[in-house]
Amino acid sequence: MNRPSFNAAWLAFSKVNHSVADVGSIIGGNVGQNITGGYFQNACPIRMSYVLNATGFPIARNSPYAKVSGADNKLYIYRVNDMIDHLTHTMGKPDL
Repeated sequence: MNRPSFNAAWLAFSKVNHSVADVGSIIGGNVGQNITGGYFQNACPIRMSYVLNATGFPIARNSPYAKVSGADNKLYIYRVNDMIDHLTHTMGKPDL
């Protein structure tokens, strides 16, 4: 299965490797509103969604996982278990 290159993923991650509040400000939209409202307190799956969106593996609208949109109109999975399932389903089992 295809996966983002490490370098591309690391570069994208560097843009959201910040506090939860900062991630909300960077992504904006419904992601930002839910973080500001205190509904999202863990930005890890949101950061991973950002990386996937930025490296050519966007979160699909028909994805069965809980997701919201950012100001960029891209989708962001916000539940850790959903992100784990998404990654396993779309990219296979981890190599390590």
